[in-house]
Amino acid sequence: MERMDKVGVRAFNWNHPEYPPALKEIYAPPPVLYLKGAFVERDAHGVAVIGTRRATA
Repeated sequence: MERMDKVGVRAFNWNHPEYPPALKEIYAPPPVLYLKGAFVERDAHGVAVIGTRRATA
């Protein structure tokens, strides 16, 4: 948490008022989001793909 604080990252769950409403409507929404910066109105229809190059079991 201290490291996140230092780099300006926040973590919040789906009960937080900033959790995107559209994201709550998908199958199995992520229980926690990590955010650096802020959501703005135009983000309401944004898409991000997050992955890894070396997935493990």
